[in-house]
Amino acid sequence: SGNGSGSDVSGNGSGSNDSGNTGRAASLQEDLSWAHGAYFSRRFPVRLCPAEVARISADKDGAAAMGKHGTGIMLPLFDLLNHKHGAQVTWTGDDSRVAFCLEAAAGDEVFNNYGPKSNEELLMGFGFATLNNPSDTYNLRLTVGQQDGSRVSLGPFQIGTGAGIGLSESTVAGHGQDGSASSDDTNAEASLFDVIPASLFAAIADPAGFARKQHTVQDGKDHANIDHNDHDDHDDYDDHDDAVGVDLDDALLLLHTLTARLAPFEATASRDRQFACMDPADGQAAAQVVFAARYRCGQHAALCSATAMLQALCQDCK
Repeated sequence: SGNGSGSDVSGNGSGSNDSGNTGRAASLQEDLSWAHGAYFSRRFPVRLCPAEVARISADKDGAAAMGKHGTGIMLPLFDLLNHKHGAQVTWTGDDSRVAFCLEAAAGDEVFNNYGPKSNEELLMGFGFATLNNPSDTYNLRLTVGQQDGSRVSLGPFQIGTGAGIGLSESTVAGHGQDGSASSDDTNAEASLFDVIPASLFAAIADPAGFARKQHTVQDGKDHANIDHNDHDDHDDYDDHDDAVGVDLDDALLLLHTLTARLAPFEATASRDRQFACMDPADGQAAAQVVFAARYRCGQHAALCSATAMLQALCQDCK
């Protein structure tokens, strides 16, 4: 994976005659795990190869897989580039070549931009996390009781810091993305719905109705993990519509919930920041410790932004 966290596995293993089948099976599983990780962490958008897009689209099963799993292509050498927020990168491609363009001074490291990904996405997909990630989010799930005594989970709802306003997933052509260029413009001023999605307030105001809507969306998409910051998933409201009404009691309830979620991160904030600022390459702390601390700092920042917004909102409503 990128940013200095690579891995290597052997090819065929060395099982004895008595346990040859077991050894080969274990080696095959190891190889498949390596291939899966390498592909999903190093793939580039398939749109860079139009002929491949046409081939996949012509096949019903292939088109479905491309839409659901994000089929990509492999570009050796390019996949070695580390990620950097703000790197202005342009990717273009046709059926005979792929072009990579950026501005860099002689002697500078050449970076790619993987897109506006949170540290959770970077950790799960690439094995690293960045300090002061403007795209960091805290994923909140709500559990509500039903009349029949069952409980249903709503979400996840992505609570952000507001620092990544202007970052567009569709304009990035890094690993696994779907665009042609990248830009980390964060000049816009954050509003309430830039930090807390309107869909979260809708879920709090009418949990049962939102649960029915979520169930309908999931059935329509034929998979369980729905991103409730995706406007296509809920056309009854817009997560960035300033006209969406917010009830004071709902805001107070959410503030209480997020304050409780914030407490554990507040307790370790100083220590997390200390480790997060370390360079994994200098050996002061294990890379896993540094990246975990950076992840926690991002969670802390997102929750701080949300609680500050809610406190201001509640104060204005009093």
